[in-house]
Amino acid sequence: QKNIPVIWRPLHEAAGGWFWWGAKGGDACKELWKLMFNTFKAKGLNNLIWVWTSEPNDEAWYPGDEYVDIIGRDVYNKTAASQMYNEYKTLKERYPNKIVALSECGNVAKISGQWTGGAAWSWFMSWYDYDRTNDITGSAFEEATHGHANIDYWKDAFANENVISRNQMPSLK
Repeated sequence: QKNIPVIWRPLHEAAGGWFWWGAKGGDACKELWKLMFNTFKAKGLNNLIWVWTSEPNDEAWYPGDEYVDIIGRDVYNKTAASQMYNEYKTLKERYPNKIVALSECGNVAKISGQWTGGAAWSWFMSWYDYDRTNDITGSAFEEATHGHANIDYWKDAFANENVISRNQMPSLK
């Protein structure tokens, strides 16, 4: 009712096969996305910014430009800026009329290196495990495939002139 924009990222990583919403394939997932989109619109939820999380080779899963505002990519353990640029470039080429975001990431190249290397994500969301008492990052989910962003990553991110924090954003109240 207050018309506050909400970044809405449902059914993420659908083509990955590890969530129930992708279990029935691309056509079923597209129909589910469209059903949710149309139902929410009919209920007056017009403040949602719809984010589709793209996976490599998932063109058959994409619900369509009219149902998506932003294209996101979830990336882990790509620590070279050139790898991150390739992820960014792939999305910009596949979806030229869409905003592109790093919708979920862990252990990846520092934001300054990504930006300098050409990966100008509109926004990013990093997973982390932070121990505020000791000012260190650890990980409750230590796996070879899902490292978290560490404190050096965060220091680099917040020092970057292209990054604004929540405290720097204008109030929507």
